Amino acid sequence: MAKWQNDAMLDAALNYVADNGAQIDIVSDTATPTDLTNSLASASLTTGAGNGVYSILDGDTSGRKLVIAEQTGLDVTASGDANHVVISDGVGTLLLITTCTTQTLTSGNKVDIPAFEDEIADAS
Repeated sequence: MAKWQNDAMLDAALNYVADNGAQIDIVSDTATPTDLTNSLASASLTTGAGNGVYSILDGDTSGRKLVIAEQTGLDVTASGDANHVVISDGVGTLLLITTCTTQTLTSGNKVDIPAFEDEIADAS
């Protein structure tokens, strides 16, 4: 029996992040972050797909993907090694975590987060 799911099902999961992801942080946690205690820089995001921050598109190989636009000029508020980028609701619920190339950040400087994506593949 073939496996299949409607794109709307995948979009619902990606829309949950887009509709609730009000903040982006760069954190220094070496393990997967569980909170924003080790945030080095953060910025507010405009929620909702199609607003310039979040785009939902066909996946690169299958399924669907959420593209998060580049964020530039974030104020670095603490010094440390950036290891993860976290999207949260801005109140404490983490919605999406990805690793980033480790970079040493210094408080008082600025940092950019390049565009990145999260892809959910079709059932196989």
